[in-house]
Amino acid sequence: MAYDVGTSKVIRHITYAPGDVKDSGDLEGATKTITATAEAAGVGNADYSYNFTLAKPTALELEILRVATQLLNTIDDMGGGAAVYYRVYVDVQDAAHRILDVNHGSTGIKKDSADVTVAIPTAFALLTDGAAHTLYVFMWKDATGTGVVISKAELLVGVGTSNPVNASLPFLKLTYNGPVFVSGYTQRWFAGTDFQAYAYDVADPTGIGDEHVLMSGDGAGGGRLWDKDTHQNGFAYSPGAMYFNACYGAVDELCCCKNIGIVLA
Repeated sequence: MAYDVGTSKVIRHITYAPGDVKDSGDLEGATKTITATAEAAGVGNADYSYNFTLAKPTALELEILRVATQLLNTIDDMGGGAAVYYRVYVDVQDAAHRILDVNHGSTGIKKDSADVTVAIPTAFALLTDGAAHTLYVFMWKDATGTGVVISKAELLVGVGTSNPVNASLPFLKLTYNGPVFVSGYTQRWFAGTDFQAYAYDVADPTGIGDEHVLMSGDGAGGGRLWDKDTHQNGFAYSPGAMYFNACYGAVDELCCCKNIGIVLA
Protein backbone atom coordinates (compact mmCIF):
# COMPACT_ATOMS: atom_id res chain seq x y z
CA MET A 1 0.00 0.00 0.00
CA ALA A 2 1.35 3.44 -0.96
CA TYR A 3 1.14 6.44 1.35
CA ASP A 4 1.39 10.10 0.47
CA VAL A 5 3.51 11.53 3.26
CA GLY A 6 3.43 15.05 1.80
CA THR A 7 6.26 17.53 1.96
CA SER A 8 8.03 18.27 5.21
CA LYS A 9 8.91 21.85 6.08
CA VAL A 10 11.12 23.29 8.79
CA ILE A 11 9.26 25.54 11.23
CA ARG A 12 11.23 28.65 12.14
CA HIS A 13 10.83 31.10 14.99
CA ILE A 14 11.79 34.78 14.73
CA THR A 15 12.13 36.97 17.81
CA TYR A 16 12.74 40.70 17.75
CA ALA A 17 12.81 42.68 21.00
CA PRO A 18 13.94 46.32 20.74
CA GLY A 19 12.50 46.87 24.23
CA ASP A 20 11.11 50.08 25.68
CA VAL A 21 11.18 53.31 23.73
CA LYS A 22 14.66 54.77 24.20
CA ASP A 23 14.22 57.74 26.54
CA SER A 24 16.97 60.20 27.43
CA GLY A 25 15.06 61.58 30.38
CA ASP A 26 15.28 65.31 30.99
CA LEU A 27 18.65 66.39 29.65
CA GLU A 28 18.27 69.87 31.10
CA GLY A 29 17.36 69.27 34.71
CA ALA A 30 17.16 73.00 35.51
CA THR A 31 16.76 75.93 33.10
CA LYS A 32 18.77 77.13 30.12
CA THR A 33 18.76 80.55 28.49
CA ILE A 34 19.36 80.43 24.75
CA THR A 35 21.14 83.58 23.56
CA ALA A 36 22.91 82.34 20.42
CA THR A 37 21.47 83.78 17.22
CA ALA A 38 22.90 81.14 14.88
CA GLU A 39 23.36 77.39 14.97
CA ALA A 40 26.65 76.43 16.61
CA ALA A 41 29.20 74.51 14.52
CA GLY A 42 30.39 71.03 15.51
CA VAL A 43 28.78 68.29 17.59
CA GLY A 44 31.03 69.24 20.48
CA ASN A 45 29.07 72.49 20.73
CA ALA A 46 25.61 70.89 20.75
CA ASP A 47 23.22 72.04 23.46
CA TYR A 48 22.29 68.45 24.34
CA SER A 49 23.25 64.92 23.31
CA TYR A 50 21.90 61.41 23.93
CA ASN A 51 23.67 58.08 23.35
CA PHE A 52 21.52 55.02 22.61
CA THR A 53 21.37 51.71 20.75
CA LEU A 54 18.31 50.52 18.83
CA ALA A 55 18.29 46.75 18.29
CA LYS A 56 18.33 45.41 14.75
CA PRO A 57 16.38 42.27 13.72
CA THR A 58 18.72 39.29 13.26
CA ALA A 59 16.33 37.43 10.92
CA LEU A 60 16.66 38.46 7.29
CA GLU A 61 12.88 38.12 6.84
CA LEU A 62 12.13 40.97 9.27
CA GLU A 63 12.90 44.56 8.30
CA ILE A 64 12.51 47.94 10.02
CA LEU A 65 10.65 50.45 7.86
CA ARG A 66 10.21 53.37 10.23
CA VAL A 67 11.87 54.83 13.34
CA ALA A 68 9.90 57.26 15.50
CA THR A 69 11.84 60.15 17.04
CA GLN A 70 10.72 62.99 19.25
CA LEU A 71 12.09 66.04 21.06
CA LEU A 72 10.13 67.12 24.14
CA ASN A 73 10.82 70.68 25.20
CA THR A 74 9.33 73.27 27.55
CA ILE A 75 9.70 76.95 26.69
CA ASP A 76 9.22 79.10 29.81
CA ASP A 77 9.96 82.55 28.45
CA MET A 78 10.52 83.85 24.93
CA GLY A 79 12.46 86.83 26.36
CA GLY A 80 10.81 89.23 23.96
CA GLY A 81 12.06 87.24 20.96
CA ALA A 82 10.01 86.05 18.01
CA ALA A 83 11.34 82.53 17.47
CA VAL A 84 13.55 79.73 18.78
CA TYR A 85 15.01 77.09 16.45
CA TYR A 86 15.85 73.42 17.03
CA ARG A 87 17.71 70.88 14.93
CA VAL A 88 18.48 67.25 15.79
CA TYR A 89 21.16 65.17 14.06
CA VAL A 90 22.36 61.55 14.21
CA ASP A 91 26.15 61.41 14.82
CA VAL A 92 27.12 64.11 12.33
CA GLN A 93 26.01 67.74 11.92
CA ASP A 94 25.01 67.93 8.29
CA ALA A 95 21.85 67.76 6.18
CA ALA A 96 22.18 64.02 5.48
CA HIS A 97 22.16 63.23 9.22
CA ARG A 98 19.44 65.73 10.20
CA ILE A 99 16.18 64.20 11.46
CA LEU A 100 14.38 67.23 12.92
CA ASP A 101 14.29 70.91 11.97
CA VAL A 102 11.61 73.01 13.74
CA ASN A 103 10.94 76.40 15.29
CA HIS A 104 8.52 77.87 17.84
CA GLY A 105 7.31 81.36 18.65
CA SER A 106 5.47 80.87 21.93
CA THR A 107 5.91 79.45 25.42
CA GLY A 108 4.62 76.08 26.60
CA ILE A 109 5.22 72.36 26.26
CA LYS A 110 6.38 71.39 22.76
CA LYS A 111 6.40 67.90 21.20
CA ASP A 112 8.27 67.81 17.89
CA SER A 113 8.27 64.45 16.13
CA ALA A 114 9.60 62.88 12.97
CA ASP A 115 9.45 59.39 11.47
CA VAL A 116 12.81 58.52 9.95
CA THR A 117 12.59 56.30 6.83
CA VAL A 118 14.60 55.54 3.71
CA ALA A 119 13.59 59.01 2.53
CA ILE A 120 16.48 60.16 4.77
CA PRO A 121 18.81 57.31 3.77
CA THR A 122 21.96 58.19 5.73
CA ALA A 123 20.20 58.80 9.04
CA PHE A 124 17.87 55.82 8.56
CA ALA A 125 20.77 53.46 7.85
CA LEU A 126 22.44 54.51 11.10
CA LEU A 127 19.33 54.26 13.27
CA THR A 128 18.61 50.73 12.00
CA ASP A 129 22.11 49.19 11.96
CA GLY A 130 22.00 47.92 15.58
CA ALA A 131 25.04 49.95 16.67
CA ALA A 132 25.42 52.73 19.24
CA HIS A 133 24.68 56.26 18.03
CA THR A 134 24.27 59.77 19.39
CA LEU A 135 21.56 62.35 18.84
CA TYR A 136 22.74 65.97 18.98
CA VAL A 137 20.37 68.88 19.66
CA PHE A 138 21.22 72.43 18.57
CA MET A 139 19.18 75.44 19.69
CA TRP A 140 19.33 79.12 18.78
CA LYS A 141 17.04 82.14 18.61
CA ASP A 142 16.19 85.02 16.31
CA ALA A 143 17.99 88.35 16.65
CA THR A 144 15.33 90.02 18.80
CA GLY A 145 14.84 89.77 22.57
CA THR A 146 17.15 88.96 25.43
CA GLY A 147 17.10 85.16 25.49
CA VAL A 148 14.73 82.18 25.35
CA VAL A 149 14.43 80.24 28.60
CA ILE A 150 13.73 76.50 28.46
CA SER A 151 13.31 74.04 31.34
CA LYS A 152 13.14 70.65 29.62
CA ALA A 153 14.81 68.78 26.77
CA GLU A 154 14.08 65.08 26.30
CA LEU A 155 14.67 62.74 23.36
CA LEU A 156 12.70 59.59 22.45
CA VAL A 157 13.55 56.94 19.84
CA GLY A 158 11.74 53.71 18.92
CA VAL A 159 10.86 51.31 16.11
CA GLY A 160 7.43 52.66 15.28
CA THR A 161 5.60 55.82 14.32
CA SER A 162 5.03 59.24 15.85
CA ASN A 163 1.88 59.72 13.77
CA PRO A 164 -0.37 56.74 14.64
CA VAL A 165 -3.58 58.23 13.28
CA ASN A 166 -6.07 56.42 11.08
CA ALA A 167 -4.22 54.12 8.64
CA SER A 168 -0.66 55.01 9.63
CA LEU A 169 2.21 53.67 7.56
CA PRO A 170 3.83 50.39 8.71
CA PHE A 171 7.03 50.24 10.76
CA LEU A 172 7.91 46.54 10.31
CA LYS A 173 7.90 44.26 7.27
CA LEU A 174 7.98 40.47 7.20
CA THR A 175 9.02 38.90 3.91
CA TYR A 176 7.58 35.37 3.82
CA ASN A 177 5.16 33.24 1.85
CA GLY A 178 3.16 30.85 4.01
CA PRO A 179 1.31 30.48 7.33
CA VAL A 180 2.50 32.59 10.25
CA PHE A 181 1.72 32.86 13.96
CA VAL A 182 2.45 36.24 15.52
CA SER A 183 2.68 37.31 19.16
CA GLY A 184 3.78 40.80 20.05
CA TYR A 185 3.69 43.79 22.35
CA THR A 186 3.54 47.42 21.34
CA GLN A 187 4.25 50.40 23.55
CA ARG A 188 2.21 53.57 23.33
CA TRP A 189 4.02 56.63 24.66
CA PHE A 190 1.85 59.32 26.26
CA ALA A 191 -1.84 59.27 27.04
CA GLY A 192 -4.31 58.92 24.20
CA THR A 193 -7.13 56.91 22.76
CA ASP A 194 -6.99 53.12 22.55
CA PHE A 195 -5.32 52.15 19.33
CA GLN A 196 -5.63 49.34 16.82
CA ALA A 197 -2.87 47.11 15.47
CA TYR A 198 -2.88 45.75 11.94
CA ALA A 199 -0.96 43.54 9.57
CA TYR A 200 -1.50 44.20 5.87
CA ASP A 201 -0.49 42.63 2.59
CA VAL A 202 0.28 46.07 1.11
CA ALA A 203 2.96 48.59 2.06
CA ASP A 204 0.62 51.60 2.10
CA PRO A 205 -2.74 51.01 3.84
CA THR A 206 -4.14 54.43 2.93
CA GLY A 207 -7.63 54.05 1.48
CA ILE A 208 -7.51 50.28 1.10
CA GLY A 209 -10.32 47.80 1.77
CA ASP A 210 -10.61 45.09 4.41
CA GLU A 211 -9.48 42.47 1.90
CA HIS A 212 -5.90 43.65 2.49
CA VAL A 213 -6.04 43.23 6.28
CA LEU A 214 -4.34 40.00 7.40
CA MET A 215 -4.63 40.60 11.16
CA SER A 216 -6.38 43.26 13.20
CA GLY A 217 -7.67 44.10 16.65
CA ASP A 218 -8.15 46.95 19.07
CA GLY A 219 -7.29 47.87 22.63
CA ALA A 220 -10.78 47.09 23.94
CA GLY A 221 -11.30 43.43 23.08
CA GLY A 222 -9.90 40.09 21.96
CA GLY A 223 -8.35 39.12 18.66
CA ARG A 224 -5.67 41.77 18.76
CA LEU A 225 -2.33 41.28 17.09
CA TRP A 226 -0.73 43.32 19.84
CA ASP A 227 -1.78 45.80 22.47
CA LYS A 228 -0.23 48.37 24.79
CA ASP A 229 -1.11 46.37 27.92
CA THR A 230 -1.04 42.67 27.08
CA HIS A 231 0.64 40.19 24.77
CA GLN A 232 -1.69 39.04 22.01
CA ASN A 233 -1.33 36.64 19.13
CA GLY A 234 -2.85 35.74 15.80
CA PHE A 235 -2.66 33.45 12.80
CA ALA A 236 -2.54 34.50 9.17
CA TYR A 237 -1.26 33.48 5.77
CA SER A 238 1.47 35.77 4.51
CA PRO A 239 1.20 36.15 0.72
CA GLY A 240 4.86 37.10 0.35
CA ALA A 241 4.97 40.09 2.68
CA MET A 242 3.24 41.36 5.81
CA TYR A 243 3.37 44.97 7.01
CA PHE A 244 2.77 45.82 10.68
CA ASN A 245 1.51 49.11 12.13
CA ALA A 246 -0.46 50.58 15.03
CA CYS A 247 -2.94 53.41 14.65
CA TYR A 248 -5.91 55.39 16.02
CA GLY A 249 -3.71 57.22 18.46
CA ALA A 250 -2.98 60.94 18.29
CA VAL A 251 -0.39 62.95 16.41
CA ASP A 252 2.89 63.09 18.36
CA GLU A 253 1.87 60.01 20.38
CA LEU A 254 4.55 57.39 19.75
CA CYS A 255 3.45 53.81 19.02
CA CYS A 256 6.44 51.48 18.91
CA CYS A 257 7.27 47.79 18.84
CA LYS A 258 8.55 46.49 22.18
CA ASN A 259 8.82 42.86 21.07
CA ILE A 260 7.42 40.52 18.47
CA GLY A 261 7.68 36.76 17.98
CA ILE A 262 6.82 35.14 14.68
CA VAL A 263 6.54 31.44 13.81
CA LEU A 264 7.00 30.67 10.12
CA ALA A 265 5.18 27.45 9.33
